[in-house]
Amino acid sequence: MWSRLHKIDIMKQNSFGIQRRWRLQASGTSLRRAASPPYEGPPPTDPQRPGSVKIHAEAIKFSGADTDYNPLYDRALKSKIEPPQWRKVPDQNAPVSEPISYVKGKRATVKLDISGSPKEIPEDRSLSVRVTPSAALYKQVFRKDAKGKLIKEDGELDADDAPGVDPYPITFTDPSETIQVTDWTHEDYEQLSFTTSAFPNTVRFDKLKITWKFEYRYNATDPWRDAGTETTEHETYITYDRSYEEFKSYEENHPWKEVLQRACSYAHGAATINETFTQVTTGIYNSLEFSYDAGKTHSDYEDRWIKLWAMLNQGWMDCMDGSNYWTILMQWLGINANQIKINKEDHVRDKEDNPIVYRGFYYKTLRPISTANDNAGWLVRNPNAPLSNWWNFHQVGIVVQDPDDTENSKRVYDPIIMVNRGNPAVPVEKTQGDYERALFDPAPFPFPDRLRRLGIQIHSTFPWADESALVSQVL
Repeated sequence: MWSRLHKIDIMKQNSFGIQRRWRLQASGTSLRRAASPPYEGPPPTDPQRPGSVKIHAEAIKFSGADTDYNPLYDRALKSKIEPPQWRKVPDQNAPVSEPISYVKGKRATVKLDISGSPKEIPEDRSLSVRVTPSAALYKQVFRKDAKGKLIKEDGELDADDAPGVDPYPITFTDPSETIQVTDWTHEDYEQLSFTTSAFPNTVRFDKLKITWKFEYRYNATDPWRDAGTETTEHETYITYDRSYEEFKSYEENHPWKEVLQRACSYAHGAATINETFTQVTTGIYNSLEFSYDAGKTHSDYEDRWIKLWAMLNQGWMDCMDGSNYWTILMQWLGINANQIKINKEDHVRDKEDNPIVYRGFYYKTLRPISTANDNAGWLVRNPNAPLSNWWNFHQVGIVVQDPDDTENSKRVYDPIIMVNRGNPAVPVEKTQGDYERALFDPAPFPFPDRLRRLGIQIHSTFPWADESALVSQVL
């Protein structure tokens, strides 16, 4: 009888990726398993297998030229905001993200620190890492909620801000950066540097979102493989110009983030100086953040200081507070502005026939700044009450457009009142004459006897004098 033995080697991989050798011996129709050789362990991991390398953002440092970048101060924490403004902290779920500020139309330098896993890279290999960022600006809104709490709200760009563009894209001068990594285990992270395209040419209050795409490969001829993506978010204040050096917080000489975020929110989209003046003025008035109190102040009468932090937290202001606050916002936005006291005067004589200069005025019906979003609050002129609608003086924001013609080029901005009840408006870009007509009530002079008995008088320069001054300290 004819018979023949057939030997067949079969390599089989189980569900765990371990290869087993099977030897089948065939004699006729019978099969049996041959003895296996000793197990030699799994084969080396393929370094090119997708997902075998993961890369993560660890820290981001924002900087720029001195004329482009605004350093900031965190008044709540009483500390300078230093790079890296975005960073991961061990044992903390969310990264630390602090705000950044740049001048409109300028560029940012962005330095990214990365880490990777697995930590060890084979000695005979060099890992190439490519990082490709994409970014956009999303408008934020700074407002109060129904309970009066200040909040920042993410939003989309208004059509007027960037027609046809929503959100506003930010590109980079180099679409991607590549580095060689030999070891992830050292203490310092690998760093890549990028430069953004120019920021919008308007004042803005935004959130900058950057998506980082990470890729890797071991050989120059290999395709790039995915190593993950990560999105970082950065609150961004874009100012009109560099904050004025002579008018910064005396604390560390940097603008407060708590103030600059309000200024940029009020002036969002402003492309010119006049637009910025106007939007900051109406923004303060319409913020619903402050009520008016003429009986007290946070400001020094001689403009030596303002207790700004107390004002922000207490939520009320008088005319000196309001005009000083307006000046501070403008200066920290990079625009020169000032404040000035105004009044009317009447030359009368007392009972002994001595000349006295009385200062003060009746004001027309107006609506002071308020935390209420309604049509109430108008102070109506009462001609039958001698002391009603009476101010000893008033202080406003002022801009002198032409230093050689100060009298005719003054423009008044008043952030704490609304005038003209029939057609209400916050006074912006008013000439001296127009503002006087809107504010002063032509009540008869001399003043009532009761005012004379009180001896109300302020000895100072003539009305609308040019001796206005910046607040020298911000407390």
